[in-house]
Amino acid sequence: MRWLWLALSRKLAKIPLMPALALHLTKRAADEYVLTCVRPDGSIARQHYRGPTAMFFPKHDLTHYVVETALGMKRGFYGLVAEGWNLADFGTPWLRGKPPAEADPVEDVVQLLDREMGNQQPWTAAEFNGFLAQFQTQHLAARPVVWVTAEMLNSIRVRIHELVSRWLALPVGQTMELAFPLAEEKVLG
Repeated sequence: MRWLWLALSRKLAKIPLMPALALHLTKRAADEYVLTCVRPDGSIARQHYRGPTAMFFPKHDLTHYVVETALGMKRGFYGLVAEGWNLADFGTPWLRGKPPAEADPVEDVVQLLDREMGNQQPWTAAEFNGFLAQFQTQHLAARPVVWVTAEMLNSIRVRIHELVSRWLALPVGQTMELAFPLAEEKVLG
């Protein structure tokens, strides 16, 4: 019986597990950007941006990545893409319907960080949480509440800065690759 377990262990060790959504951010030109998401099943979601949107979306997409991974949010933008949403499903006319309420806190935090980057003036954690509270009262939907500590906010900002710096230094024609962690899958049991 031990030989069967050893044989099975060797076989399982050779199975490539894809516990993540693979993200490929490609800089095609100074004003052209492609986001490609490869799901664990091998299917692909892709969006191509040109012009001013190509200048905005890499930073925005990286901000989503950092916020969702830092806060452990599995049903934000990238989590929904991993579940099968296409990138065109986000936004009007909401081809798939509006995202679930669990995605709203991610959008709130990302939107605030986008504003903050635009203003180039960081808010304190108390100010940031105050804006989050305003979102909660303005949008009376059943959204989960997310609060960030000063330490979390600083960590998120540092990571965004690191990734955006990598993106800006990326030569035209090159791709930046990241892995968005998904829920762990059990192989046995």
